[in-house]
Amino acid sequence: MQYPELATVQARLTYRLTSFLLENLAAGYTVEWMDAFHAQRHAAEALGIADRELPWLGTRVDPRGYKSFGKRLSRKIVCGDCGRPFGHKTWHSGTPNRVDVWECPTNYVKRGTCTTSHLYQEVLLVKMAEALQVLAGRNSTAVDQAVDSLQSTGARRRPSTLHTAIDKLLTESPTQLALHIPDFLAMLEGGCMLTDGRLGFVFITGEAVTLDLPQRWSPVMRPGELAATGRC
Repeated sequence: MQYPELATVQARLTYRLTSFLLENLAAGYTVEWMDAFHAQRHAAEALGIADRELPWLGTRVDPRGYKSFGKRLSRKIVCGDCGRPFGHKTWHSGTPNRVDVWECPTNYVKRGTCTTSHLYQEVLLVKMAEALQVLAGRNSTAVDQAVDSLQSTGARRRPSTLHTAIDKLLTESPTQLALHIPDFLAMLEGGCMLTDGRLGFVFITGEAVTLDLPQRWSPVMRPGELAATGRC
């Protein structure tokens, strides 16, 4: 069976960022969900994304109910001190709370060995969404593609209105954003590095995003406490 050639990594990244923008525009009621869906298909055609790449991108899940998240991200979070991959664990307490964390195995054996011993999954999910914010802000092609696809498929919004909504989306708290793990992992090249209170992601185009982590981690954090204190 002959398969069409896969799109370039830059086109694939642009498409996934376009999808991220379209979905959040719909989640924020700027456009209708059906308009976002049609625009997403238009963007795939415009960027040369093969149909066999779309089912992976089209998977829509709630991160809190995504049971294979630990397997998908297994060995992708690397400790910057010892070089070993973090493991996924569930911490229990005397209360009904169950907290998902990623923990450095070296530090687990001997506490204090590595500077960043563990990472709450709640924080990780927010930082993943924030990384997409940063990437989308750098990628003007994805922004223009989202607006063009909405216009081309008949969405009843002016380009200026859409650009204003996207600008707002790129600066609001990442805790308010829609994030879908299969989309994110399709963009991730290899994994991410966690060291000295900072989390660094490297994506399929070679672009990197480094984010500061909250200084004090807690299983229950206010949205403002999860916001980044630094980006690069």
